[in-house]
Amino acid sequence: MADQAAEQVRKPRADAVRNRERVLAAAKSVFSAGGADASLEAVARRAGVGIGTLYRHFPTREALFEAVYRREVEQLSELAEQLKNDADPVEAVRIWLRSNVEFVATKKGMMAALALAAYGSSELFTFSFDRLTKAVGALLQRAVAAGKIRADIGPEDVLHIAVWKESDLTATLPVRPDGKISLPLLDDVQASGLTPKQLAVSVTEKLKKYIADPRVTVVVTAINSKRVYLTGEVLHSGAMTMLPNMTVLQALSSAGISQFANTKRIYVLRTQNGKQEKLPVNYRKLVKGELIDENYLLQPGDTIVVP
Repeated sequence: MADQAAEQVRKPRADAVRNRERVLAAAKSVFSAGGADASLEAVARRAGVGIGTLYRHFPTREALFEAVYRREVEQLSELAEQLKNDADPVEAVRIWLRSNVEFVATKKGMMAALALAAYGSSELFTFSFDRLTKAVGALLQRAVAAGKIRADIGPEDVLHIAVWKESDLTATLPVRPDGKISLPLLDDVQASGLTPKQLAVSVTEKLKKYIADPRVTVVVTAINSKRVYLTGEVLHSGAMTMLPNMTVLQALSSAGISQFANTKRIYVLRTQNGKQEKLPVNYRKLVKGELIDENYLLQPGDTIVVP
């Protein structure tokens, strides 16, 4: 009898939890499409619950806005935890950033609402900023430690610069050959040679002239500044992103060698101090463990020629 009574008590709680989740999922869709002015009746209809059920969970419109916002932040944080075990740390970062773009889309539809929720609540603002910064930071640190993402920024790298609460200042843009980027309000900002964190601090300080308490995050989304080139009898010729401590053998393994290649006469063209030098590579002996000295550490701009 006691067990039956306890079961009867638990069932409504489970139903309530399900209804709450259905309302939050419906609210995200409705607000993303119709903005903050979308009716709560539309949310209830999409969730398949009565308007009274919605109000029991969320007595005010602002309470629903805040709950949707917190739910999105929590899901992004949980996703980052799941992605920590992804075999490819760079792909993990990409997946998280794509999910963050969806989150931003939700925010655009709820911009007026978020002015009442996140922007009007220092606690909620701090909560969301800290959780999201920690989430992406952990994924980026893992990718840097694996040698998949460079710690510093170089020319032609592509950056995603996000300014919290300022969608007009958030942009994805390349670093120019002169090492600078162009941002609204700030014009030219030096990026090359800095880490993403250092650039974020620099942009933050410059924005303080125009914005109260700016929060800036910088992510390198494409590494184009360190490249080597392969030409001749390779299966994939052209530019190749150079990983840390990449060797000739690693680059050739990635590019693939044609069956017609003269593997005894491969060489690396390298420019140093304005002069070009030719470094011989006997691939056939190299793969046998001989002439290990010819397995050179590559430098940016090296060209591997396979005749």
